[in-house]
Amino acid sequence: MMRMSLSLTKAWEVKGRMKWLGLLAVLCGLVIGVVAAQGLKVDASWRVRGENWDFFEAPNADNRYAFLGSLLRVGVNGQGKRQDWRIELAQATLTGLPDNARPPSHGATYRSVNGGRDGSLFVKQLFWRWRSPSGWSLLLGRFEFSDGSERMPKDPTLQWLRRQRIQERLIGPFGFTHITRSFDGVFGAWERPQGTFTFALFRPTKGAFDLRANDELTRVTVAYGSWTFNLDAQSDARFFALYYRDKRPTLKVDNRPLALRQADGAPLKVLTLGGHYLRIEANTKGQTDFLGWGAWQVGDWGQLKHRAFALAAEFGYRWETPWHPWVRLGFFLSTGDGNPNDGYHKTFFQVLPTPRLYAQFPIYNLMNNRDLFMQLMLRPHRCLT
Repeated sequence: MMRMSLSLTKAWEVKGRMKWLGLLAVLCGLVIGVVAAQGLKVDASWRVRGENWDFFEAPNADNRYAFLGSLLRVGVNGQGKRQDWRIELAQATLTGLPDNARPPSHGATYRSVNGGRDGSLFVKQLFWRWRSPSGWSLLLGRFEFSDGSERMPKDPTLQWLRRQRIQERLIGPFGFTHITRSFDGVFGAWERPQGTFTFALFRPTKGAFDLRANDELTRVTVAYGSWTFNLDAQSDARFFALYYRDKRPTLKVDNRPLALRQADGAPLKVLTLGGHYLRIEANTKGQTDFLGWGAWQVGDWGQLKHRAFALAAEFGYRWETPWHPWVRLGFFLSTGDGNPNDGYHKTFFQVLPTPRLYAQFPIYNLMNNRDLFMQLMLRPHRCLT
């Protein structure tokens, strides 16, 4: 059951916060006008979202609450013949967070991570990029990155499949949260007629549910490489490798007894190898689409050997009739671990994803999971789906 109101006290708090955010937005508008007059490109966005939660029953807790989250982003871009740069600031505000709720509901998670803090100003992106005449590009600084975003196909259906069903399964900016995530490091690409080679080496910022989004996770290192290509205009494919190392002295999440996990100070070192393949086939009555994605993992989960995999297979058909009905069926499988005593960790590790893309249930993830689903999409108007 959904509760559609904030308490009176929190309503006044929201009113005050929104007033200051409005003033900040006006100030940003003035700054944008001045910068734009200098010939630079400026962009801004302001997202305000209310969330209302009734998250199961918890003893000695109130998991029925509502709160507001705001994310204001302002960016300045400069571009030359062979280079470009971007500076982007972001301001996140959380208003009306619950004081007595239990995670993993989002309001309780924000409160648990941030305590009494309810806002922050941080650098969202700050990078410089160089482009060569031969197709090379190199980016240095803080940036956003999503695995699966390389060399986007030209066909609209393939683009939708890539953005909605491939991108950000393993690495993403977690744009659904009110804080999001960025990456500090280097990103490079080599564009060729046959395909695109991409490589990246970076460390993530805290972000996501943590307002300390300026801070870098200095003991987490990620390396990524991919080759993205298409066999013809109706297909899209990619091979990728992803290496994750985490040396933080945090308690590992697995099914061993607590004492063993507390004594395990070894780092996480996980190598993921995988790829995807998309294809569409059209006829006079409609269009068929196929999707395959897979990842295999090997490495060390602290003192345990890590072995895991995940697979996704999807099929769809869209009719060329009024409303363009599009029916899709899909299956996803990822491994789990049922034996805490064999020296192996077999639960698939999702790394740094944007999990919200793949399910609307708030605690869904792609680890130790079997998911069978059906989608029906209708387009009664070109502006409405």
